[in-house]
Amino acid sequence: MHPITARFLSFSSSKKTLLLIQKGMPLDSEELCFSKAAESRPELTELILNSKSNKPEGVQRALFWLSLKATLLSLKQNPMFMAAFSETESALLAEGATDEQSESLFLSCLFEEAYESEHDFSEFDAEFVLESIQTLSRLASLDEDKLQNLRLEFEKHAQTIPAVEWKIFNAFFNEFFEEGLEIPSEKHMEALYEQSPSIEETELNVFLDFLEAKKIIGPLRKQKLLAKAMQTKESLRQT
Repeated sequence: MHPITARFLSFSSSKKTLLLIQKGMPLDSEELCFSKAAESRPELTELILNSKSNKPEGVQRALFWLSLKATLLSLKQNPMFMAAFSETESALLAEGATDEQSESLFLSCLFEEAYESEHDFSEFDAEFVLESIQTLSRLASLDEDKLQNLRLEFEKHAQTIPAVEWKIFNAFFNEFFEEGLEIPSEKHMEALYEQSPSIEETELNVFLDFLEAKKIIGPLRKQKLLAKAMQTKESLRQT
């Protein structure tokens, strides 16, 4: 989890900063990012200011969103991320995405790193987030025609495809992404193995190798997905 996300996920830290903003007090660089995030969603700001804790309905979600948005604003100023954000944003807009949709995809990358990936929450996996951002434009370009082309390319890639590998392909692109494409994540691995617990590592690797070759995922994500798949498979075997 990024330090800014961790800092402003705290109700007391967020409310204290919002009160400083109200009073026009000097802010540090992280607080400035949080201030810009708060300006973009005044209704969330008011919800936090009018609450005495994070218990009321909606306050925790407000903290999630504002802390992630503050992190996003900070990363966009970070030399390590600037080019990736700029290039990906341009590519997404060229594909017809709105600014809001692009931002939502970026925030989903940060949410995944902070809350869904299995790693030490006190650390920020910058390389993984950077890789995720760089693959977003390729994923977002997959309309129905391109998905059909992808299917044909997968057939060539695998040469002779067992039925189980088609099952993996179809599960991802026809079922898991039926409400809009998402970056393949650990939750998709869990869903896949809950449906088909007999899938072997070698069979899954054919599909993941293909996604990596098409730049839909990067090597770090591939490693995480495979590890999660094997962990899920073992867990199901023991139940």
